[in-house]
Amino acid sequence: MLFRRRRKERREEPRAVAVEEPEKPAAAQPAAAPGRSYEETIEEYFREAMKNSIMVNKDVIIDMYKAVEKLLRFAGGILYGGAKEAGKLTVKRLIDQGIVNRDNVADVLFESFVIAGYADSLRVERVEVGKGKTVLEVSGENLLLGSRLDKKGHLDQPLAGYMAGWLETFYGEKVKAREVACVAHGDPACVFRIEIEGEHPELEKLLGRSYRRSTWLQGYEPRAAAN
Repeated sequence: MLFRRRRKERREEPRAVAVEEPEKPAAAQPAAAPGRSYEETIEEYFREAMKNSIMVNKDVIIDMYKAVEKLLRFAGGILYGGAKEAGKLTVKRLIDQGIVNRDNVADVLFESFVIAGYADSLRVERVEVGKGKTVLEVSGENLLLGSRLDKKGHLDQPLAGYMAGWLETFYGEKVKAREVACVAHGDPACVFRIEIEGEHPELEKLLGRSYRRSTWLQGYEPRAAAN
């Protein structure tokens, strides 16, 4: 009688699989286009913005804000998040186009801020670098919401969200931005405080720098009607 030997089943030992930790997204640092000055960079941004923008009267924006506020109790927080996302998307486009870099990212932000009409002017009042973070304090005149809404409070928080989204996306670091003073709150000026994780000494050059909307509007005065 023949007996068949059963093959022993080979049991494979479970293999250890190495799990790679997700890498932290690198900060965007595109190289500046060769031979491009700061003024040329801003002008290129301005032309790009004009081609891809629509004109909306500021009073219409205020009316839209009031309408949203009536429907949503926490309109300020929702608008902050929306403005932050807008800042992220805007700077991503500029990164792809090679317009912004580590040397001009804050300048382009503040210039675009006044060109768009969110404020008549901005001025960097304070720059502090150290202890693992960088702090900017920026004052503004005639900001979009604080100068037009007939109510008290820090009304320009959505604009702080725009700044936070812009800088957070570029640096790849957490950014906190908030309005710490507002004319609507009885303060002499509107002031934003921006805290960026990490030390960025290249921003120290911004101290005392001003950005004015009138500077850019001078070259776009309406032409006199032909006789």
